[in-house]
This record gives sequence, C-alpha cells and structure tokens, in this order.
Amino acid sequence: MNYLTSNVIQTYHDLINKRTKKIANIFGIIAIPSLLIPITLFFIYGFSDQLIFVISLIFASNFVGCGIVYIILRRMFISEKPLYTYLYPKVLEKIQYNEKHDIKYEAYPKIKELIRESLLFTKFASNTTRCGIYYHSDHGNSISIYDTYYYTQSNNSTVVHFNGYYIMINGIQVEPIQIRTKGRPTRTQIHYTRTINEKGLKVFCDKPSAKTNDYIMDIFNKINDKLNPKHLFINTMNQKMYIAVDVHKPKRKIKTLDQQSYDELKNHLIHLTNTISDVLFIEGNKNV
Repeated sequence: MNYLTSNVIQTYHDLINKRTKKIANIFGIIAIPSLLIPITLFFIYGFSDQLIFVISLIFASNFVGCGIVYIILRRMFISEKPLYTYLYPKVLEKIQYNEKHDIKYEAYPKIKELIRESLLFTKFASNTTRCGIYYHSDHGNSISIYDTYYYTQSNNSTVVHFNGYYIMINGIQVEPIQIRTKGRPTRTQIHYTRTINEKGLKVFCDKPSAKTNDYIMDIFNKINDKLNPKHLFINTMNQKMYIAVDVHKPKRKIKTLDQQSYDELKNHLIHLTNTISDVLFIEGNKNV
C-alpha cells in the first residue's frame, strides 16, 4: 500500500516542530541574559555613566537580534533531520516491500575514508553525509549510495567538490579507468593515460586498449542521461566502482508532508536505486 497515513504525517510534523523549537530556544536562552544585564545595570548605576550606557546598549541590541532570529526560526526554519531519521526509513520500507529489494538504511554514516579511497577528489576535504542506502543489484553486486556534501573550506572560501550522491559498487571486474566532467585524478600509483580531453568530458585509462573501457563509458553515459547531473565522476579499481553524482539542486528538506511530496520522494529514490542497478547490465557487456 502506497498511501501516506495520517499518523506518519503527524509524527513527521511533530518532529519538525520539536527540532525547530529546540534550535530556536538556544537563541531564546542567549537573549535572556542580554535583557537582564542592562536592566540590572540600570537599577544599580542608572544610565548617567556613558560606559554603562554603551555596555547596556550593546546587550540590548544583542537581545533584539536574538529575538528576531528566534522569531524567524520558529516561523521559517525546517530541520532536515526528521527527513533522514524518520521519513527515509518509512519510504524505503515501502520500496523494499513493493519492489522486493533487500534495502538497508543508515542515517548520518561516517564515510570519509570511503571517499578518500575512490581517488576522485583531494583527501584533504570534509564531508557531511546525511544517509546511506545499501542493497544488491539483480546480478549480485553490492551497492552503497550516500547522500553527501564534500567540500574544502579555508578562511572565508568554500570549494565544493561535489554535492549529491557518492556511490560505491563492489564486484566490478574491469581495468582501472576514470571518467569525469571536470578535474583530473589525484596522485596514485596507477599510471593513467588521458584518452579524451574535451569540454565536459575527461577520460584517464590505465590500459587505453582494454575492452572494459567501453563498458564503463556506457555506464557513464547512461547515468548521465538518466540522472542529468551537474557533474559526474567515475573511477574503477580493485574490483570496485566509485561514482560521484553532483546534483543540480539537492532536495534535503520537506516543509509540508502530504501525499504528493511523499510520492515525489518515493519515486525519486526508486529512480535512483533502479538506475544504478540497471546501468550495470548493458547489452553487449553481459559477461563483465
């Protein structure tokens, strides 16, 4: 059954309100001493002393600022956590039942080392990973999909390496190859030969004449067509395939949960998981 129950809707919105209230209350707590201090100073010293007046004005301004932030948060802030800790498991449970997949789920996993081992990006970066989805393709490959933001921050600037999905697939017996829409491989013991270098596509091969290179190129093109990412990166080595899908506008919050928004999330996850599973089996590459 795909219909959204009123209990799920109520629980989701209760969790949203609870998170919003918790974060907003932090500013409320900060605001209280900012109000009490100038009041106390006024009763003790009055405002005849210029220094006391300036100090009181600073605290009063802080009180007003915190009050404004508190009101904005209570009215507009939508936490992402209920989506990943509550709603995602509910949706994936339905997908698992209807699509007959054995899907495992994890909220906010630690995957820094997994991203580093892909050799797609610099290892001197940070990541925020909201969730991990684990399942097997129809052909036995174990697949892990992570909703990830991978970035480098220094001073006041932030370099985003990718923002979307980081995917790892086990059981891929092909020669090492990297295909990417921007950038180049990080330092590695693999001796890459650049075979394609044009706008929007760069290909680096360990063995340029390997037959499996065309198979990985087909996978790249199929993912690019079906998911339409902003940028796409693929690397294969040690019988693993690493894929980073840089999404145009990742949707990580649902303000109002209803049947439409629920179906949109469910259909998106079905499309994502099926796409990654289906691209592994391409006509002409059945024995790879």
